[in-house]
Amino acid sequence: VKMKIIVQAFAEAAEVLGFKQQQFEVENDITAADLVRLFSHSNAEFKRLAKTIFVAINEEYCSPDTVIHENDIVDIIPPVGGG
Repeated sequence: VKMKIIVQAFAEAAEVLGFKQQQFEVENDITAADLVRLFSHSNAEFKRLAKTIFVAINEEYCSPDTVIHENDIVDIIPPVGGG
């Protein structure tokens, strides 16, 4: 069963993925880590970033094993460079 989610990518993640906000159809029971893995498989540059990515669901940071639900807004946030 497929469900719709909205993925928002920020900063370097948006540059690498080529979008800031996009709707996706994903399998039910997909986790935050699964979603990052999906993007990593199709994008070598994103794979490099993936180890340091933060994921938030509906504006709350989540753990990699958090399950994403229908109509959730998933934020993909790279570490913010400082200094």
